[in-house]
Amino acid sequence: MSLTPLILIDLLFMDFVYIFNSVIVTPLAFTFTCGKLNLESMEDKIDTIYNYLFGMSDMDIKGFRRLRTISQLTFESFP
Repeated sequence: MSLTPLILIDLLFMDFVYIFNSVIVTPLAFTFTCGKLNLESMEDKIDTIYNYLFGMSDMDIKGFRRLRTISQLTFESFP
């Protein structure tokens, strides 16, 4: 599927999963645990979700996170 135009749908879905985690799951988890949440454990669970839903390996997930960070810095840096 990665060599077809359908990869755009897959990438959009990956972004929606990331956004849902960042905007809804993480703040709720911090609220209900009073800030005593272990972030490494939470990231491991998110990695498991990416592995299960998209078949991504650990290196793919790390690359995806770096790509998101680089893209975000690039789009926020230039007016």
